[in-house]
Amino acid sequence: MGQDGGRSFEEFFAATYGRLVGLLFAFLHDRAQAEDAVQDALASALLRWPVVRGYHDPEAWVRRVAFRRAIDHQRRTARRLRALVRLGPPPSLPPVGAEHVDLVRALRKLPVV
Repeated sequence: MGQDGGRSFEEFFAATYGRLVGLLFAFLHDRAQAEDAVQDALASALLRWPVVRGYHDPEAWVRRVAFRRAIDHQRRTARRLRALVRLGPPPSLPPVGAEHVDLVRALRKLPVV
């Protein structure tokens, strides 16, 4: 049985959360993304806790999952940015005419049902 064999998930979470967020923050330079990746990995660990707690090093499993989630997020973000660069800026919108402004004012006067 692993080093956390008798430990509850709550104890494991309390002992590892801060350390894992710090580690992912050093990698991502974004605290919110680090927290998201760690929380996601810990949620996966919770679902599998009877198995994961038996691993030699459950924290290593969670760390690996968190890093994979963080890397996947970075790849998705990079793909979106490349697509935006490839597509260029959005087309300019036509100016709003006076009739549009009058229509919006008239619609605001109608009662909400």
